[in-house]
Amino acid sequence: MRNSAARPVEEDELGFEEQAEGEIYVDQPEAYVPVEARFFARSVDLRTLAQEKSLDIAVSRNHLIIRLKDAASSSSPAAEVTGVPTIDCWNDEGYMVIFNYGTAVLFNVAPGKEEEYLKTVKQHSKGVFDEPNRDNYCVVVRPTLDKWSEGSVDRIMVKELDVNSIRVVAVILSQSIALDHYTKQIDAMLKSFDDLNFIMQQTGTFNLQRRELFKLVASVNTALAETILKAGLLERSDVAWQNANYDSIWAFMREEFELEDRFESLEKKTGIIQHNVAFFLDILQNRKSDSLEWIIIVLIAADICVSLYEIFHGT
Repeated sequence: MRNSAARPVEEDELGFEEQAEGEIYVDQPEAYVPVEARFFARSVDLRTLAQEKSLDIAVSRNHLIIRLKDAASSSSPAAEVTGVPTIDCWNDEGYMVIFNYGTAVLFNVAPGKEEEYLKTVKQHSKGVFDEPNRDNYCVVVRPTLDKWSEGSVDRIMVKELDVNSIRVVAVILSQSIALDHYTKQIDAMLKSFDDLNFIMQQTGTFNLQRRELFKLVASVNTALAETILKAGLLERSDVAWQNANYDSIWAFMREEFELEDRFESLEKKTGIIQHNVAFFLDILQNRKSDSLEWIIIVLIAADICVSLYEIFHGT
């Protein structure tokens, strides 16, 4: 394969020279393209990954698009993954979109081949998970559509599937699975505080150390920062901003995956955690103050005893 990593491309460019005008041509009048999203690592070094000469790569701002040869199988993975009627595969090519915050979105890749294609990517990743979060989706290529795209349940239909469409679909799926990952982390923290509050209710005390509370605070801040800054959950896709066709895809999928509602729920949960952290830190601070007061009292009492001893000993 030819390496195209050396030439960064804009959001509305294709990045692969063999195909004209940014189109990925479909042989069949209608095709089902299976899509799988994975959150597999804490981060991916896109700069070093883009230097892999064995990969056919188009570079973008926070992601890479890698074209995969012979990615699909003749057994129609779409039927296996999405439950749609059996149909010939879209074509023999697949695409893998890699984001710097540790997600991958694979298009038209046969079941069982995902790990094969992710193997090289993981060599440029940090904090690879043993059990990555996964989600499946389907893109229906329907050239007879009257408009550019049309949403449906668990899938989106497009008139043509070009690389910009792949970008928009990948961004939404990547954000969704990242949000799911961080929501699970926040839920686990809420469970920890729920247990602490129950212990406090039963015994009137708790045994959590200040260091552990600080770790929880750092975890919450990290989850929020990575969701907003790295995943760009509050940002609009550049492709969608520039072209109404892609904006319709972006708007439908964003609503379909309820990204805004889920992020709002995440913010509320982090607010509850921050309230709990402040409560328990206040208790720990009071404990420290009480300890310092007793130390001062003991020191004063000792000083008085020494003074009395010297007085009586001297007389």
